[in-house]
Amino acid sequence: RRPPRSTRKESSAASDVYKRQVFAAMQAKRENGTTYRLSNLAYTPCKLCNDHNPVWQIRAGEVKYDSEEQMMSYSKMYFDVYGTPVFYLPYMKHSVNNKPVSGMLPPTFGSSSVTGQEITLSYYHRFADNFDSTIRNRYMTERGNMLIGQSRYIGRKFKAIVDGSIIADDNSSEVRSLSLIHIS
Repeated sequence: RRPPRSTRKESSAASDVYKRQVFAAMQAKRENGTTYRLSNLAYTPCKLCNDHNPVWQIRAGEVKYDSEEQMMSYSKMYFDVYGTPVFYLPYMKHSVNNKPVSGMLPPTFGSSSVTGQEITLSYYHRFADNFDSTIRNRYMTERGNMLIGQSRYIGRKFKAIVDGSIIADDNSSEVRSLSLIHIS
């Protein structure tokens, strides 16, 4: 779907990207007035050439679009670079109008001499347009598990952020916590 035109003149580079987008599916089915299912979908904004694959593309076994909820969900999704799958997700869901939705966030990975190898898994929950929370589990091979939480609220006359974390530190055999509250 092409984005709405702005009152300013589009740059020729941006205009070229919209013109060369490729969106293809083996089958498309309208399930009801607001839901569409596409199977074996491929999408790329890259210029296509007959002799090679696009620079990158997204492929999915099935895509469901709910126009009333403004949500897209994918199953068996691959991200390809030059025709080679480099990332796979069994399921993914996102809004098409950039409105935040509750759900798992992508994991983060890291390593250092202090923490060792680490992975952080996060869940975001949107209670209302002005109130949300994120909870994270950060596992570090040299330190142990750390549970981290943050809640944000924006009211008519103030805003508040509450941060907290707790760790059972494997290095010191201590349990430590930290809490911060910021109100403005």
